Amino acid sequence: MSKKIVELLNKGILPDELNFGEKIIEPIDWAKVKYNTFYKSPEFYEGKFPEGFKSIPGFDKIIDNIVVNGKTPLEEITARQSIRNDN
Repeated sequence: MSKKIVELLNKGILPDELNFGEKIIEPIDWAKVKYNTFYKSPEFYEGKFPEGFKSIPGFDKIIDNIVVNGKTPLEEITARQSIRNDN
C-alpha cells in the first residue's frame, strides 16, 4: 500500500490516504433520481410545457399520446446519436 502512495506522490498526485482536508459531498439531485421512475408519467410531460398550455382543449389527450409513444431515455440517446451520425 505504501508503495502505491509513493508512486502517486512521485507522479504529483495526492493520494486520498494523505488528503486530510474537508471532503465536499455533492448534494443529491432528486430530480435526476426521479427521472428514471417518472419519465412515463403524464405529470412529467406536462411540466415540459409552458404555463397556459393546460387550458388548450384536448391537452390531456396530447399528453396521453406522448406518454404512450414516448421513448425511454436510452432510445432518445440512440435516436440523437443516429441523427448526428447521419449528418
